[in-house]
Amino acid sequence: MTEPTTSTRRTVLLIVHTGRKEAVEVACAVASRLMAEDMTVRLLDDEAPDLAITGAEVVPEAGGADGCELAVVIGGDGTILRGAAL
Repeated sequence: MTEPTTSTRRTVLLIVHTGRKEAVEVACAVASRLMAEDMTVRLLDDEAPDLAITGAEVVPEAGGADGCELAVVIGGDGTILRGAAL
């Protein structure tokens, strides 16, 4: 029988339609709340400059979701499809 592994911080990937002001505002609030709960927040490197979330981990799209427990998509249909692809 395998012993359960001790998990480190929980990791969440945010995928955001940065062209929508409301989506950026919601993403910043979500990231703040997640980090306050001691979770690691990942941002895709092409979105991170528009979000400017201090303390988030910036990752490339390829493999960005690896090891994440959850992906939170904030945007429209295209953003949801992008998140599903990741």
